[in-house]
Amino acid sequence: MKMKLLNVLIFLSILSSLAFSQGNALRQVERGMTFFYEANFEEAIAHLDRAIRSDSLSKEELFDANVYLGFALLRKGEDLAHARPYFIRAIKLKPGVTLDALRTPPDLYQIFEQTRQAILGNLYVISDPMQSFVSVIDTTGQVFLQKETPALFENLTSDLYYVVVNKNGFNEYSTVFELKPNMTDTIAVFLLEKQKSFLNRWWTWGGGVAVATALLLIDFGGNQESPKEKEELPVPPKRPE
Repeated sequence: MKMKLLNVLIFLSILSSLAFSQGNALRQVERGMTFFYEANFEEAIAHLDRAIRSDSLSKEELFDANVYLGFALLRKGEDLAHARPYFIRAIKLKPGVTLDALRTPPDLYQIFEQTRQAILGNLYVISDPMQSFVSVIDTTGQVFLQKETPALFENLTSDLYYVVVNKNGFNEYSTVFELKPNMTDTIAVFLLEKQKSFLNRWWTWGGGVAVATALLLIDFGGNQESPKEKEELPVPPKRPE
């Protein structure tokens, strides 16, 4: 009983420390953004950097932390080469997210959007037949997106992807594709219909009746049998007198 209670207390302690860590990291992000808008860029960089290193933020929180860390570095006087990796990290976390143009300083908004356009690309997949199922899979093996053709995949990072196209009754098509940034690339896929087996084709061509008849006349050992002749029934004995 004491051992169980100790395990429960340890578990609650771990949960509490994790919650504290997550809450503390989120406060670091919020304070860092506040310091940025107060033009205290040194403090903004320090808080946002600590938040990113905590490994306890959600994707949305990491996105904000990286974006504003890059902004703070630029405002502090660092060159774009120093800030750009943080923008790229944010874009890869949330490739479909754009910044609020009303809240973001215009020059920083433009720099971020230029970086975003420079690393994102689009993919358009068409197929014959249409309404085939397309899977775009990232290099980790996880399915990134799934659609039916014709399909447009937007805001993909310029990286390698596995593109798999399939449709019931057709052979699967797959390829490795590298997106070009700031462009829309097209893949045209022509699916080949699966060939039917010999038995299925013979049955379709009208040979099914002939096959069925042959199977009735030939046993599994391959020996053909002729129908047995009818034997005459014996005459019943006479009744005693």
